[in-house]
Amino acid sequence: MRFFSVQAGIAIDNARLYRQLEYRAKGLKSLFSISQKLNVSHDSKFIEKSIIDAVADFAESKSVFIALYDSSADLFRVSQSILGGVEYHPDERLVLAEPNRAMVLKEKTFFYIPDTAEDRGLVLGDGLIEEYFPSFLGIPLVAKDKVLGILGMSADRADDEEQFENDLELLRIFATQAAIAIDNSLLYEETRTRAENLATALEVSEIVTSEIDLNSIFERIAQAIDKMFSVANGCIFLSNRSVEELELAYTWGLPNTSLKETHLCFTSDYAIARALREKRQITIDASNGDSSGENKCIDFGGEFRSAVIIPLIVKGKSLGVMKLFSTEKDYFTQERIMSITLFTNQCAIAIRNNQLYGRVVEEEIARREAEISIELLEEKAKSSVVMEGTTEGVFMVDADLNIELFNPALERMTGKKASRVIGKKCFDVFKDVFVEGMVCEQCPMITEEGSKQLSVKSNIRLKNGELRYVQIGHSLIEHGGKRAAIGSVRDITKDHELEVYRHDLRVATEVQNNLLPHAKPYVKGLDIGFICKPAKQIGGDYFDFIPLDNDKMGIAIGDVAGKSLPAALLVSMHKYILRSAAANTDSVISPLRAVNQILWEDTSPEVFVTTIYGVFNSKTSTFVYANAGHLPPLLASKGVVEYLWDPQTPLGIRENLFIDQKQVVLGTDDVLVLLSDGVTDIRDKRGGCFGLDRLRRLVKKNVTLSAQQLTDLIYKRTIAFSAGELNDDFTIVVLKSTKEAEAPASSELVVANKPVAVNDVRRFVAEELKKAGMPRIDTSDVLVAVCEAVTNSVMHGQSPDGENNNIRVTCAIVDDCVKIRITDNGIGYNPNLAEWRPPDLIRDRGRGIFLMQELVDAIDYIVTDRGTAVQLSKKIGLNGE
Repeated sequence: MRFFSVQAGIAIDNARLYRQLEYRAKGLKSLFSISQKLNVSHDSKFIEKSIIDAVADFAESKSVFIALYDSSADLFRVSQSILGGVEYHPDERLVLAEPNRAMVLKEKTFFYIPDTAEDRGLVLGDGLIEEYFPSFLGIPLVAKDKVLGILGMSADRADDEEQFENDLELLRIFATQAAIAIDNSLLYEETRTRAENLATALEVSEIVTSEIDLNSIFERIAQAIDKMFSVANGCIFLSNRSVEELELAYTWGLPNTSLKETHLCFTSDYAIARALREKRQITIDASNGDSSGENKCIDFGGEFRSAVIIPLIVKGKSLGVMKLFSTEKDYFTQERIMSITLFTNQCAIAIRNNQLYGRVVEEEIARREAEISIELLEEKAKSSVVMEGTTEGVFMVDADLNIELFNPALERMTGKKASRVIGKKCFDVFKDVFVEGMVCEQCPMITEEGSKQLSVKSNIRLKNGELRYVQIGHSLIEHGGKRAAIGSVRDITKDHELEVYRHDLRVATEVQNNLLPHAKPYVKGLDIGFICKPAKQIGGDYFDFIPLDNDKMGIAIGDVAGKSLPAALLVSMHKYILRSAAANTDSVISPLRAVNQILWEDTSPEVFVTTIYGVFNSKTSTFVYANAGHLPPLLASKGVVEYLWDPQTPLGIRENLFIDQKQVVLGTDDVLVLLSDGVTDIRDKRGGCFGLDRLRRLVKKNVTLSAQQLTDLIYKRTIAFSAGELNDDFTIVVLKSTKEAEAPASSELVVANKPVAVNDVRRFVAEELKKAGMPRIDTSDVLVAVCEAVTNSVMHGQSPDGENNNIRVTCAIVDDCVKIRITDNGIGYNPNLAEWRPPDLIRDRGRGIFLMQELVDAIDYIVTDRGTAVQLSKKIGLNGE
């Protein structure tokens, strides 16, 4: 038994030792795993949180924090913490007793407090240490022999001294890695901040150098310095070399009482003057003054604790100085001054450019005034020679408003001879020449205003009666020692017409922009994307979304023949006619017929419009549409992308529009692209077209994108293909279904209740019977019966109030039987309630119902207070072909 007990003891010790080794290995692996992850991020907050999470997990401690050391304020402040197992952000100061501070900051080693309630050498906030840290372990975070902060945690070494020592060794190793990660993140953030400040400085410098007004430049400088360097107080002195002194040019954030002097001599002992003379920066501290202790022209006073004086130098010449103030002691470090100097160099260039610009402007004004004086002092004869050769009308009046000069160009304009008007009063001569504009009333010779020049626009009536738009200029001169005036009359009719045209073009552009939708409508089960770019300022493309009843949405896209203003007017007319016609119906044929009729009657023969108009039913995900000569839609469904070709006649070509409706059922993620020919006809520099096939491949490859993403991608690719140029108006509307389509129970056609409806219904039913596989002989019988029923609706089923006056035809296959229902909105009538009478062959009346009964298997009547429905039923294949 003794032998067995010895062996058992050995085994137990080995097991305990193995668990300890396993625990240490796991902890070491965990800590070093976290250490590796820390190096992949530059976010200091993320790094600090990862550190405290890892330490809390390894040491099984519910309270861990990181307190970073601020050397400028000589204090520790908590950055990240977990208190009682909960992430907490107290932002509190950590106060250490002197022995503990020495261990951390000088010896760079850990310190341990077994009982924080008894040892008061540690304070965190208002009792947070006593509440969450009954015992405390503080490990310094040291990187590059610099203490960054303290990693603090609750720890109890009484349970297992050896375990505590082992864990402490691992934590010290981990703390070293953590300190390096924190130092790198802080360095990265500091570098990024410097880069952003530099970018901001360059950006603001560009803005500053573009200003002309000197006060605006000073204001921009003050704003930039406050933004980049957090310096909200300063002043600028500029040199005045004519009197060899510095003059205060601008201040910001400073009270007037702080200014001792506003004018300083270059040779004075003030630090500002010395900085200008010596071309160097001078830093000043509130307690010591500058390095030499000399007087300052601005007292500190108030909260100011430090200042810096920076000379403004351009090409080695000093323009002045800038003095900045801070409320912090020793704020202007050498590094900060270097950054500020980089910016002030740009400021100096802007100030110098402004000064040079001002001198150039002054010289140009003086030169121009001299030229004008020389011109006005020329001899009258010499002036007359020049004036007679110009195409502008020129006249001159003396102090008594008598005309002295009337050149040939003005003779041609007015039809008045110079020999007859010279010596007469100018207002008597011009009163029936200038039609409007108050020309004479605004003449400076009459108003006696100080202005020497005046320009007036007016209409002038030529000798042939034609009105022209002219600009009349007056200038006061000295002639013969007396005051006189010289005037010019310039024909600006073409410029005026161009200005009017541009104004009309701007108005038309605004109108057209307001015509087109700017926001996507909400349609259940449908994702919509669109784009419309005119090739010129005004385009001829058009698209619209028209809200309808019963979860339906009308969608239109069109292309008007022509460009510019005529096309814009036609687009406007097209939109409002189509909207008006579609307001009370979900028919797709009737609105297009209404537009066609107006275009045929009210436009010239060469005007036409291609249009697709359709109605989307959100309940069945069905898009019923009619294509009037437009580019075919592109359908992407279940991996197949194809164009839905259906050639039809454009609107406005012929008076009677024959057009059929088509139907597309959109399943989940099916895409329908409606587009104008400007998309596929766009050309590259060699003249090649983008083409239908290239568009089809592009849509097929990117069908998984959202509707707007696909729209934007098509535009981006086509613009890249054409090197940024549009040959034609560019319009796309993309419809993408977001739900599974329900199989429609029947096909439907809605047309206006007019005689032409008979042909529309006949073509629609014939197409549906062909799809159903009905033999030709039976198809013929059914079509005759349908036409009789539609004729009855046209003759007797008109809506009494004119609203929703449509014929609705549905065609369904039920148990090998075709059921066709024709519904109108007239006054209800049920022939089943009347006594049946055979047809009156003599008067040729009453054969309609009789024929329908003979041609189909069954007729049912559904009568309501508003409208009558006739349902015709015919078995498929009942009679052989």
